[in-house]
Amino acid sequence: MRVAPGDILKPSDTLYELDLSGGTSIYRLSAVEHGTVAIFTQHFPDEFGAEVKAGGSLVEPVEDREYLPSHSHDDEVYSVGFTIEGPLDEKKLSTWVGELLQKQGPDIFRMKGVLWVEGRENRVVFQGVHMLFDAKPGTAWKEGEERTSVLVFIGRNLDRESLTESLEACLA
Repeated sequence: MRVAPGDILKPSDTLYELDLSGGTSIYRLSAVEHGTVAIFTQHFPDEFGAEVKAGGSLVEPVEDREYLPSHSHDDEVYSVGFTIEGPLDEKKLSTWVGELLQKQGPDIFRMKGVLWVEGRENRVVFQGVHMLFDAKPGTAWKEGEERTSVLVFIGRNLDRESLTESLEACLA
């Protein structure tokens, strides 16, 4: 079950998928009875800053275990991130994404970003997995807030210089 920040999680056999896309996220765990609660994560909690607190105090785990992963990490897979100053042209951006996915789609495992698109009052939240991508309106830019576009790609054979030049060609 996918849950959003602020939602209350109750101990059960339900697998919760936490939405961690917005930076710092707080979820509340409601335990009606005293006892032990197990929390399972795909990565170590310190990798994504997870903390469990009770009454404002940090709760140390009674026990933690590392299970051998059923996958291995590929040293050829890495991330490339960009911050672009200035608004992006929506049409140029759409063409760029389409061409990028045609040429490098199999090598791009994940894409995420928050974009400043010319003429849009809201941020554009951009995300994709392999050849699939989606862009939706995000929250409105605040009065006087510095606007930039931030994108991150995870994959193989990612040429930072080429990606930067082609993305900057999308500036309005």
